[in-house]
Amino acid sequence: MMPAQGPALLAGGRFHEAAEAYAQAVRQQPDSAAARVGLARALAAIGDWVAAAAWLSDALRLAPDADDALQLLADLLLTRKQQAQPCRCTCGCWSAPAAARRPTCCMPGSAREHAGVLATAIALYRESLAVNPQLMEAHVDLAGVLWRVQDFEGTLAHARQAVALAPGHAYAQRILGMALLQMNRLEEAERHLRRALELQPDFALAQLDLAFALLLAGRLTEGWKLYESRWADASRSARPPFYQPEAEWPGLQAPLKGKAIAVYAEQGWGDVLQFLRYLPRLQQLAGRVCCVVQAQLVPLVEASFPGVECLAPGRELTVQVHAALLDLPGRFGTTLDDIPAQVPYVRARAGGGARALAGEARAVRRQAAHRARPVRIARAGEQREPRVSAVRVASGDGGLRRALVQPAEGRRRFLGPTPRRTPPDWST
Repeated sequence: MMPAQGPALLAGGRFHEAAEAYAQAVRQQPDSAAARVGLARALAAIGDWVAAAAWLSDALRLAPDADDALQLLADLLLTRKQQAQPCRCTCGCWSAPAAARRPTCCMPGSAREHAGVLATAIALYRESLAVNPQLMEAHVDLAGVLWRVQDFEGTLAHARQAVALAPGHAYAQRILGMALLQMNRLEEAERHLRRALELQPDFALAQLDLAFALLLAGRLTEGWKLYESRWADASRSARPPFYQPEAEWPGLQAPLKGKAIAVYAEQGWGDVLQFLRYLPRLQQLAGRVCCVVQAQLVPLVEASFPGVECLAPGRELTVQVHAALLDLPGRFGTTLDDIPAQVPYVRARAGGGARALAGEARAVRRQAAHRARPVRIARAGEQREPRVSAVRVASGDGGLRRALVQPAEGRRRFLGPTPRRTPPDWST
């Protein structure tokens, strides 16, 4: 018999109390798989994923056909990027004919897909469908991995089959919308993506795919607004360490009036180079524009936009507001008629050229690497700090929050709240 208060405590977010209740249930009922699953849920919510995985494994020892335990364990291990483990823990169950009729039989393929072994993942998904062609989840997963190997016709075929099997499932509608988007069939893609969002309004992947469909169709206002949904998935898009929600510039409705603003890169060089075109507009509005980009691009940015100062080793920038570089089109309300089109808008330093620019970038990287070396002890009991890059965000009440960026392979030191995950390397 399960503790009656366990589910209520979990639902109410009282995870430590729930863990105690389920632990007591395990002591009273040593053979209860359900009590172990409940304890694992509570431990996972607390953040102890190792203990949660151990209790789920023990639950499966007692009840090998427990779908909830199997699903939770595989999801937990995949979330922790332990891709090989969910494959091992599910292969035995997947091989049983009865289990192969359940959605959990997709787990071995999913584990291989997350590990990047795409050919094996495709084979495993096909084996699942050979046992049960009506398994919607396998069609969705197979469509996704076929897209990654550029089999777009195969993606579309399995996505259509998924929708035929489960037209009321958000994931089926989204995968079909994504397949049509990749084939530039924008109106059809929009219809299915909007249907996915009707079924699951907070579906971030569907929002992002719909944003791309709208942007490709030239409907920029709605497209850029939806594109900001990418921030909902911290595993895909991460804010820099100095980010503060209240300091993010919302757009033209909040005049900068001489304030200093930091714009920060979040993606690759190509995206950065494309969206740097918005810096001159910011310079017209703000008192000072700072840029946080990859170290290799610092010489190019400072040569192309006089007055723009980039974060670099040994530098400290103080700003009042900040904004993501790829959010600037939406913040400016960009339409097809007013995309900044003055070219060239990037250039090397006078008398420089590509080789000189590359040399400057190498020098910045060497400097960053040098400053990141272990600190030498100056004398007994004293440790000398190296100079580091820092961005200060000044709050409205005159306070400062400082993020120190140690320029070495993503290592950081923070003065302030601990972020949920380590952001990409902004300084090296």
